[in-house]
Amino acid sequence: MAKRAKNQIGILIFLLLFTSCAHVIKQKAKAEAGEPEFSTFAVSTEMEIGKAWPIIEKAPKGVFISVGSERSFRGFSMDKNATALYVLDISPKVLRFATINRELFLAPDLQAYRNLRFDSDFSAWQRLQNGRKVEHLLSQDDFSWWQNNVRDVYVKDRYNLPEMLNRYETDTNYQEYIKFYKGFKNLFTKVGPKEQQEIAKIILKEPLENIKKRLTKANIKLPFSLDELQAWRERGKDECYDQYLKHPGFACDVASIINFKLGNYLFDEVLYKRLHKAAVNKKIFIYQVNLAEDAELLLFLDKIKAAKENISVLDLDNTYFQDYIGDPKYMKIVNAFSQFSTDNSILLAMSNISEFMCTQFQSYFGFRYSLIRSLESSFPFGSYIESLPGKIVAHMDQKLYDLNNLPPYWPTWPELLPEKF
Repeated sequence: MAKRAKNQIGILIFLLLFTSCAHVIKQKAKAEAGEPEFSTFAVSTEMEIGKAWPIIEKAPKGVFISVGSERSFRGFSMDKNATALYVLDISPKVLRFATINRELFLAPDLQAYRNLRFDSDFSAWQRLQNGRKVEHLLSQDDFSWWQNNVRDVYVKDRYNLPEMLNRYETDTNYQEYIKFYKGFKNLFTKVGPKEQQEIAKIILKEPLENIKKRLTKANIKLPFSLDELQAWRERGKDECYDQYLKHPGFACDVASIINFKLGNYLFDEVLYKRLHKAAVNKKIFIYQVNLAEDAELLLFLDKIKAAKENISVLDLDNTYFQDYIGDPKYMKIVNAFSQFSTDNSILLAMSNISEFMCTQFQSYFGFRYSLIRSLESSFPFGSYIESLPGKIVAHMDQKLYDLNNLPPYWPTWPELLPEKF
């Protein structure tokens, strides 16, 4: 994540210790035993991972290696040449999501999977595994954890909006806002800045008895009950309400302006079948690994060596950023995987490029290993990406670079911001 995006909202994406390419907030207390000292999110917080599809579909045959959980599954499902998936992370929370989800992929089709993911009771999970030789026996505790960290997660944090879209195909928080706003808007003959402030006050804090009196006096009937408003108040307002109410003209359902279904196995039976097949054939491997630690990196490389397969895609997200792995460790990891790559193998990377309505958007770009091998082992990859102007990074979206198609400002990039070096 480039500094420009980090400073916009104070949220970091994807830690040094591989926390599921999630948005993270520094804190002292650990949410769960074994978690790093950051808030982590089990499910993906990226809005449009499908934009990486044009890059991934050009990958050669081989294994798909990715940090994170949901990001890993999405990436692998888009790789028609991937023979196996290796999911890596250090966060127990992220690993637990991946472990449970791998079992749910045993569902025979997408409809059955969606039911298990979003709606079923625990007995359906048990029936799914009944009579099978499974890699992880799902427990009642797993089900309860899933309920709190996957099914209800969008209620707790705006940065899990993608999971809300996966389930409902709309921003339900926005739909609640627009319902309240339109209802109380009818109390006024015109709506300008002053009236908008009054509507905000009504929604957020005016006593219900006062609202009833105003409605009776104006002979206005709301398209919702005041009990619904009270229930929403008690649940806690989504942080975007401040933006919605201050700038109602710009408020919109994020689902209407992005393609969150692209490259998303939750809406594509073909992509889901790839994950189902991999789960049935036990081709999804999940490991707790901190690749920034030499000993753990070497142990994992031994597993790849034993598999006797080349790499199709290595997805390290934006861990090139200095606050995570940074230079020179990032390139050390990238080069360590070179022994299992072909010239056509792809290193996938991401950078945050914009923010709108409490939602971050990303740019995805890839590099062939033919280009990676031409670099010095100490090449400051993170410094290169960070030094690029923001609009340049935005237009790198969905691009795949190699020796015949060099990245922008190559190799003159150090001249952009010489004071940084």
